[in-house]
Amino acid sequence: MGAESRSTIQAENDLKVFFSGFHFQYSAPVNWEERVNSSSRCVTRLPLHESRLRTNTLDEAEGPGSTDRNVVKRDSLVRWVTPECPPEKVGALESLFQLLLDLATLSASLSYDLYSYRREDIKPSKLTSMTLLMQYYGYSEAEAIRILRQEILGEEQKLRDKYRKWESSSATISDSLRTYSVLLMLAAGGSNYWMSRHLGSETYDTGLDNQKGDYTPPTEVDPHNLLRLEGYEPPCWIPSRVKTYAISQSVSESDSEGIKVKSASDSDLKYNVLTRFQKADSEKICMEPFVYTKDLPGKNTVSKFIMSLRPWLNIPDTSASVLKDVMTALQNASLMLDDIEDGSTLRRGAPAAHVKYGVSQTINSTIYVLAEVLSKVHAHLRPECSKAFSDEIQILALGQGLDLNWTFHEERPTVQEYLTMIDHKTGGFFRLILRAMEIEADTTPNEDLRHLITLLGRYYQIKDDYQNLASEEYTSKKGFCDDLSEGKFSFPLIHLLENSPNADDLHRMVFKHKQEKVTEEEKVYILSEMQRMGSLKHTKGILTELFDCIWETTGTLERQLGENKRLKSLCLILKL
Repeated sequence: MGAESRSTIQAENDLKVFFSGFHFQYSAPVNWEERVNSSSRCVTRLPLHESRLRTNTLDEAEGPGSTDRNVVKRDSLVRWVTPECPPEKVGALESLFQLLLDLATLSASLSYDLYSYRREDIKPSKLTSMTLLMQYYGYSEAEAIRILRQEILGEEQKLRDKYRKWESSSATISDSLRTYSVLLMLAAGGSNYWMSRHLGSETYDTGLDNQKGDYTPPTEVDPHNLLRLEGYEPPCWIPSRVKTYAISQSVSESDSEGIKVKSASDSDLKYNVLTRFQKADSEKICMEPFVYTKDLPGKNTVSKFIMSLRPWLNIPDTSASVLKDVMTALQNASLMLDDIEDGSTLRRGAPAAHVKYGVSQTINSTIYVLAEVLSKVHAHLRPECSKAFSDEIQILALGQGLDLNWTFHEERPTVQEYLTMIDHKTGGFFRLILRAMEIEADTTPNEDLRHLITLLGRYYQIKDDYQNLASEEYTSKKGFCDDLSEGKFSFPLIHLLENSPNADDLHRMVFKHKQEKVTEEEKVYILSEMQRMGSLKHTKGILTELFDCIWETTGTLERQLGENKRLKSLCLILKL
């Protein structure tokens, strides 16, 4: 007889011994594959904390179904299934059995609890899986049987899945190790199969679907003192008005006495103070101010700017799409905060978000959007982009801080200080797009291109300052001379206050908004003073100078990086 045949006979003999330990009447021949796959009776711990089922129930149970008699400890099981295995090799088998043994042995114990409950006279004082479900969780006998059956089916599948995953791994598996692991599964599955067949179909065909509402409630049981079984509905006998009874979700293994937690005295309690954390379904509420702002008609400058740089920075379409989404979100979140900080009531011709949804909710929405932006950057763009976003968002805040500080303290900045603020605030937004695209294109930063972005940021902001005071289209969307209403310093106003002999009076007129708003007549007067002092003309001249430099720098870059009609077209669109 060959070695392989002798090994097979020994394996079958070991299997007979193991099955006999579970009162399994062995009879050959046996189709083991069919038994494992068709029995589907193996159960492991319920979806409770281990302390509630494993330590506080099985280890304390008495009689044939207890762990000390029916569940064999890991080391003894290895020696039992492999009686000829040298002691020094037992440790090598531990790694396999540690993966499978808990499922198999606990499965056999819980199956025996179900078997013994129907076949033996189980006293209520004896703690088994069935009595646990009925006494501490309030389930009827039929409900407890259904729960154990469901756990049997699910956990036996888990046992097989774990074995198959181990078997298909790249690890070297000896024939003896494979044999013993299969024996373990067959032993547990065979035991459960035998017990399920000897119980009869009445144990599993409980007819629960036709018995809802017909259960007799356990005597002298207050539903508020019951534990709640995770993953299952409360017992049917409990009135719907108290289905939310308090439960203990965190009893430690050592705290077997703490399994009951009383609720408030109010029997109509509608909340569960001990439930685990669940993320609130409130994203729609958080996002409403942002979605409202984003949907207001705009010029789509972000998307156009990204597309205009792609001839020089060849980034993947997926990166461009993500960058467009996150930068559009960041832009709209910044506008929402700007409107709050500036006291502006209009945005793109409609009520600002904080007017419609409230200041607090709008601020909260911007925080949520910012977190979402950073999450998307981290998930979909290169790792270096996360640092670029972090850096530039901080720089944006520094620029906004300068602007808010001047407004609050009514301190006029110099033109150079104002340009520094623009480079941080408006320029920082454009620079962030550039840095992200450079990273995604895996290219070395070009200093001429970065200077071009700085010039574009200055042009964009100073043009906005000019149009706020001189554009009828801007007036229709933001109101007449909105910057004056907000008491904000702008490029034309700084020039006026630096050059007008009436600077002190004009300063008091603009910044009396803390007590009362600037009137329409006062705005008209300030505009006339700007005309007289040439402030608007000076601002327009600065814009022309900036545009000429932008156009010249673009030409220089085209000689370095190639033609870029998209960027030139965008510059012409932005031109005053």
